[in-house]
Amino acid sequence: MTIKELLLTSFGKFKGKSITLENGFNIVYGENEAGKTTVHKFIEGMLFGFFKPYIKRKIYTDDYDRYLPWDFTDYSGVLKYEVGDNIYRIERNFLKGNDEVKIIDDKTGEDISHLFEYDNVTRLHQPMSIHMGLNSTVYNNTISIGQLKSKSDDTLAKEVKDSLINLGGSLDEDISIKKVLEKLNEKINDIGTEKRIKTSPYGKVVEEIEQLNNERQRAYDISIEVKEYQEKANLLSDEIRALNEKKTEIEGKINLIEVFQAREKYLECLKLSEEINILKKQIEELEEFANLNDEDYTEAVKFQQEIKSLNDNKEELKEKQDKVLNRQKKIRTIIEQLIFFEGIEEEEIEQLIAYYNIMEQKKQDLEITYDRIASKSTGEIDFNLNDINEKLYNYEELEEKKNSLSYNNEYNNIMFLKTRLDEKSKSLNRLNLLKIFSAFGALTSIILGIMLFRAMYFVAAIPLALLIYAFYSSKELNNYINTLNNQIVDIEKKEVQRESKIEELDKEMQDILDSCGCKSKAEIRKLVNDLGQRNFAANEVLELKNKKNSLIEEIQKLEDNIKKYLNLIKEDLVSLDNIRKLKHEYSKFLEHKRLEESTQNEIDDLINEIKDIELKQKNIGNSLLMLYKKNNVSNMDTFKEGLEKKRNYEKSIQLLESQKSLLSNILGDKNIEFLKKRSDDFTETIGLDIRGLDKDDLLANLKDINDTILETKNELTRFEEKIRILSSTTAELVQIEEEIIRKNRIKGEYEKNLSSLELARDTIDKISRNIQRDFAPRLSSGVGEIIEKVTKGKYTDIKITENLDIKVVDPISNKIVDVDKLSGGTIDQLYFALRFGIIDIIKEDNNLPLILDDCFVQYDMDRIENILEFLSIESLKRQIILFTCHNREKEILNNMGFKYNLVNL
Repeated sequence: MTIKELLLTSFGKFKGKSITLENGFNIVYGENEAGKTTVHKFIEGMLFGFFKPYIKRKIYTDDYDRYLPWDFTDYSGVLKYEVGDNIYRIERNFLKGNDEVKIIDDKTGEDISHLFEYDNVTRLHQPMSIHMGLNSTVYNNTISIGQLKSKSDDTLAKEVKDSLINLGGSLDEDISIKKVLEKLNEKINDIGTEKRIKTSPYGKVVEEIEQLNNERQRAYDISIEVKEYQEKANLLSDEIRALNEKKTEIEGKINLIEVFQAREKYLECLKLSEEINILKKQIEELEEFANLNDEDYTEAVKFQQEIKSLNDNKEELKEKQDKVLNRQKKIRTIIEQLIFFEGIEEEEIEQLIAYYNIMEQKKQDLEITYDRIASKSTGEIDFNLNDINEKLYNYEELEEKKNSLSYNNEYNNIMFLKTRLDEKSKSLNRLNLLKIFSAFGALTSIILGIMLFRAMYFVAAIPLALLIYAFYSSKELNNYINTLNNQIVDIEKKEVQRESKIEELDKEMQDILDSCGCKSKAEIRKLVNDLGQRNFAANEVLELKNKKNSLIEEIQKLEDNIKKYLNLIKEDLVSLDNIRKLKHEYSKFLEHKRLEESTQNEIDDLINEIKDIELKQKNIGNSLLMLYKKNNVSNMDTFKEGLEKKRNYEKSIQLLESQKSLLSNILGDKNIEFLKKRSDDFTETIGLDIRGLDKDDLLANLKDINDTILETKNELTRFEEKIRILSSTTAELVQIEEEIIRKNRIKGEYEKNLSSLELARDTIDKISRNIQRDFAPRLSSGVGEIIEKVTKGKYTDIKITENLDIKVVDPISNKIVDVDKLSGGTIDQLYFALRFGIIDIIKEDNNLPLILDDCFVQYDMDRIENILEFLSIESLKRQIILFTCHNREKEILNNMGFKYNLVNL
């Protein structure tokens, strides 16, 4: 079996995650929290679901909630696996309430779920019931190893033993001996024992036989008692017969009296019936008025009164409306006479007196202004003050520029540069002399060295050095002197330009003085002061003239404005009296406008009140018509007449009921036909026959006889009831005997079946115990071979008990050592080998995949290399799926040269 593909549609943290696996070795790599354990649990969930085993009701494990997606809307996935040439697809919905499993042939798409085992507890098909044949407990303790879970659970020993028993050595695992034993015990339990009276068929049959024997004896005793009660009952029956004969005689006499009385009642009933028929006819004639309602009539009268009251109010309002309309016409006539005030605001009229006062004040100001203008006089002015001020400003500006040029001369700089030039020229002359003397000294030393001795050559080095120094120093000094000469030339040029500029400024300043007729700047200043005083007087007169013109203009505007309003009342003279007259007329206009508005509001209110009254009249009229229609009348008169007839109708009904009641009292529980029939038996002789008979006495005698008969019958009934009860408490002796024989036959069949079932159970149990004794050595041998491979021969002899307890033979001391005394890594190796050996024994012909989730964390490098080498060889026969967060597994397999499929999460 090979797992081919995982599709985590919605599981844990994954959404739509697809993982492809291959035959052989698969490494699923991911960092911590990448979801390796989630994928591992997904495989378990797809194969078995998340249900607690060994219980009789459907309970989910904690893993269900642990991997439930946060959105709770989808919790599902798909797993594909291959067996032989066939590929199967498991589709599982984990969601509670909607959980579902489908097993589909992936090649044809056919749903083959019905071929797999159905779990009545989970109510789902078991996908691994055919191709894996393991439950979730064995799966989690063998082929699936989680983190730090190499050690197997306590329940594994029982499950392994059951699987081995089912195999039965060479038997097919599908023939489940465990289930056969369970079925035999179930059948034995179904039959039961003698002690289980209430819960087993066998115990019930034994109890029933004992009960039947007791019932047989009780039935014999009861038959004697029933015979005695029957004799007493026969005597009571004879007594009742004699009493009934006497009763019949008395009833005959009473019957004659009743015939006579029936004749009298019949005649009286005929008379009452005729009266009732007459009343019924009257009632039929008045029935149409029966449904008239007195309350509706009262309501209708109330409506009529309200309508009349509303009409009166309406007429009063209309009269008041006419009066208000006449008053409104008079007000409107006055408004029309003053309509020219329309559109004029009250503030405008109120401001006219203020305007008039302002106008008078301005006229006074105008007179004063005329007087001041006449008192002011000025001569002609030759110069313009602004021009003179501007010239003074220009003169001062030119003077400032001249001073700036005078102060900024380069005389000192030129003197400094000439002094430096003189010093450097002298230095250059000295260097030139040094060059001449050095050249001469060097030449002399060279000539002497040639002519006299060679040592003079060394002496020539000194003048040569001085010559070189003088040469370079004179060169630098020449450059510096040239620079100084250039600077002096530039400064001299600037100085010439400065002197020329000063001359130009002097000329411009003199031109300004000449234009003002002055000889100095002080005279110009004095001229400015004189012109300022004369200009001030002229400006004051000019301002007064401007003020005069402004006042004349303002007075004219105010007068025109006032005249505009005075013209409305046909007045041209602007005076305070006319303004007051205008204000009075305007107030009159406003007052009548307000009166017109209030009058219109009053008219509108009256119209609205009239409309409200008309609406109320209409509503009340409609209500009144509805009452007429409801009571089927056309007006109040017919309504009143109908109520009178209704009262007659009700009186007739009461009289009819009274007559019917009287008739009913006469008839009692009889009817007229009965009285007529009894009357037919009446003859004249009956009157003679009943003379001297008192019906009450006869009835009293009849009652005594009936009481006696009743008591006797009650006593007879008690005897009969005792006979019935005694007879019902037991069956007939013959039936009891037959039932005892039948129950003994059933008991014999149960005993025969119990003997056969117990023999079969004991035989199969004996065989299974022999198989269990062979299980431990086989498992020890298989685990020993595996542990020898993964420990490289360190441990070879392993002992495993029937409860899967592991013990190891120490190769050095040859002593048996308990597994708990070994190192953690060795313990993990032993339990890994145990799981592997168990699955090989249980499923030796079915190479199931091995799923490992980071279970080698306690292994050192040697152990991990050994186990990976073992798994790589094992992957040639079965699929290995290893979940890890380390790179060492990949590195070791690469170094060993083993192939593997890598899945990165």
